[in-house]
Amino acid sequence: MVLTFGVAAAIIGSSFLIWYIPQSSPGAFELPHTDEAIISDVYSRNFELFNDVDSKFKQWKQGQLPSEDMVTRITAAAIETTSIEAELYQTKPAQEWQESYDLYGQALKSFQKFLNAMKAKVEGNDKSDNPDLESLRVEWDNHVEESVNAMPINN
Repeated sequence: MVLTFGVAAAIIGSSFLIWYIPQSSPGAFELPHTDEAIISDVYSRNFELFNDVDSKFKQWKQGQLPSEDMVTRITAAAIETTSIEAELYQTKPAQEWQESYDLYGQALKSFQKFLNAMKAKVEGNDKSDNPDLESLRVEWDNHVEESVNAMPINN
């Protein structure tokens, strides 16, 4: 009997909360995002893009992916990077996070340069190793590392 009452109370209570929370703040039911969570999301999305484009570029260099598909993938990655960058700049982080955010903004700009250089190689059908492309990848990676090192959680 007590168990039945407990289960019924839990169901009724959770049903009330499911109804009450949206009623008390319509359109504003979002989980708060911390500065750490926001930049962590940016970092994850940027690395997913890099890994995808890098693996596709290797396939293209081996003749396993048509140039048109590679250009389409690079263009999509560039658009997504622009979107990520806009989201990052719209965020108003706490002062202690500002340096890390600014450095990650630089990383995204470097990643765009990397994508542009990669796209030029594909459009020119240049499958040779290129130190300039690798240099841009290293520049991007260095900015990411600087951003991570500037995070107040590491201090």
